Amino acid sequence: MHQEDETSSLTDETIEDGSARDKKVTSASNIVFKTNILSDDMASSLIDLLETKMNDDSQSEKNDSRRKRSTSSHLTSDSTLLKDLYIPSEAKAYLDRFILGQEEAKKRMAIVLCDHLNYIRHNKNNGSKTSHYVKQNVLLHGPSGSGKTYMIKCLAEFAKIPFIKSDATKFTESGYIGSDVEDTVRQLYDVANEDKEWAEMGVVFLDEIDKIAARASKLGRDVGGRGVQSSLLKLLEETDVVLKPAWDMQSQIKSMMKTGGSNDDTINTKNILFIGSGVFEGIDEIAHKRVIGSHYGFLDQDRIDREKSVRVESQDFISFGFETECIGRFPVQIGMHELSKHQLYEILKYSEGSIINHYVETFSYYNIELEITDCAMKKVAEYATHFDTGARALNQVFETCLSHLKYDWATGQASKRLIDASVIQSFWEERL
Repeated sequence: MHQEDETSSLTDETIEDGSARDKKVTSASNIVFKTNILSDDMASSLIDLLETKMNDDSQSEKNDSRRKRSTSSHLTSDSTLLKDLYIPSEAKAYLDRFILGQEEAKKRMAIVLCDHLNYIRHNKNNGSKTSHYVKQNVLLHGPSGSGKTYMIKCLAEFAKIPFIKSDATKFTESGYIGSDVEDTVRQLYDVANEDKEWAEMGVVFLDEIDKIAARASKLGRDVGGRGVQSSLLKLLEETDVVLKPAWDMQSQIKSMMKTGGSNDDTINTKNILFIGSGVFEGIDEIAHKRVIGSHYGFLDQDRIDREKSVRVESQDFISFGFETECIGRFPVQIGMHELSKHQLYEILKYSEGSIINHYVETFSYYNIELEITDCAMKKVAEYATHFDTGARALNQVFETCLSHLKYDWATGQASKRLIDASVIQSFWEERL
């Protein structure tokens, strides 16, 4: 009996969907034919295409609806995953498991994230009560391989909130070919399983943000630099982003067929935390020039010490090519320093995300038990400093030294192999 009711329900649902779909196609047909832009044959072909597309989408939406109903308990529970209180020291302790060094940056990022999460929890518990919290968007700067991207990834794993990473180099000003900055919010919505409330608590990480700096020598309209910065302004504070972009033809037709407006098709960015990150090559020199002046003549020790202690400030980012309004929306600016040889060694030995884990695992695929000595790690860290890519250079050195050994040792028979300093040194010297 239950099965018959379910079948009847599905049949009624199909009839209703079919009727609604026919009305949509008829409305779309009227829209196309009344425009008098296309010939009858072209218009008929377009209507056929729309009808096929809407049939496919209707079935897809039906499947999505059933899937969401079956997993509704999971989706609605996402926002309840927030803890009662987030402690910055606990967040930093989590980062310490993966990132060695960068103590000041880890502390400040832990504070920003915990403030963000605690505000969301407070806001959720207190409903519409007035809050004085101001969103603390972050701008990270530092050399390549210093751990900027990895730190944000680890924080997202700690917080267990929706998180997306997007490369700022692909953005262009709205209306031009390329990605729109609002696409990042739509991606966040997808990551949150299309749960608006959950997505509005998330984090957007804009990598390579230094590449959208305006250049004085740029000819014509700067749609990839200044134009993108202008598009970011409202997004960084608060705005409603339409979930279906304006260039989506099908979405526009559906919008024309709608009776009455609704806010269900937009997502608000008020509580979405934005984190920008980039190398900002040359910004240290800009900061030094601002504080100390030009380098002429001999430098005394006092001047050298002052130069080492110079901090990058907002005006340095403006001199680098960022709009004042854009930098003002990143109130937290955190610098990360170049990693030393000792820190690279500690990353190999103590980090839970050490690249050594990768090589131990890949060698195990061939039934090889790999052991790497401390002396070998120190030698790898030493050679990694010859590159200018920070922690990423560790993988480069290992790949140079171990790829040939893997080829020779991978016979399928169980074996145990030891990598010491002499092995690393011999392959490195052979490379030179």
